[in-house]
Amino acid sequence: MKHDQAEGIFIHFSDGKKYIWHYLAPLLDLEEFKAIPKIIFLEACRGRMAEFANEEHATPAAAAFRQHSQPKTPLRKNVALFAASTEGNVALTSIDAEKASYFTDSVCTSLRNHPYQDLAELRRHVMADLDGIKPLVQVF
Repeated sequence: MKHDQAEGIFIHFSDGKKYIWHYLAPLLDLEEFKAIPKIIFLEACRGRMAEFANEEHATPAAAAFRQHSQPKTPLRKNVALFAASTEGNVALTSIDAEKASYFTDSVCTSLRNHPYQDLAELRRHVMADLDGIKPLVQVF
């Protein structure tokens, strides 16, 4: 998955880009799934083309999530979306390709340590875990 501006997240293929909702919508619209609650974890940037930012200029993760976040009307029922970044922001990724991103690591740790938590608690744990992270990074 790659970055995009206001139009959402897209995947690059050799024949061009495809928006992620073009793939999710047909699945979410299946009658068999409409009444079933779904959780989607999205590890991708939703902002400008930059994987990393200089540590001196990095915004703490929790502050980045609060920037530019505006309430939006949900398009679907029974769907919870957990994304590594908010609209217009990049996701924090590890420089080490063998390590999970900060977001993925935090979600997995929270689910492992608190298996019976509800989604609101999961969000609180992840946000608390990411608060203050200022990774060593490079700008492209």
